[in-house]
Amino acid sequence: MTNIPVKQTLADALTKLVGRELSSVTFVRDHIRLAFDGPGMNAYTTPTVTSGFESLGLGQSGYRDSLCGQIRL
Repeated sequence: MTNIPVKQTLADALTKLVGRELSSVTFVRDHIRLAFDGPGMNAYTTPTVTSGFESLGLGQSGYRDSLCGQIRL
């Protein structure tokens, strides 16, 4: 028996993350790897981090700290 990859939409993948906690963030050369308490995902389009009225994107001061700050200890 072979494992044939199943195509899924982005919405399907994100639905699996609802209610899960972010457990780690890994910055790779061309993407960001996000791990949750279960599944994980590779983000080839970098996520924007929004907190209150502030939104930060890759390259902005404080972005990495803000993204990693989403990990609940």
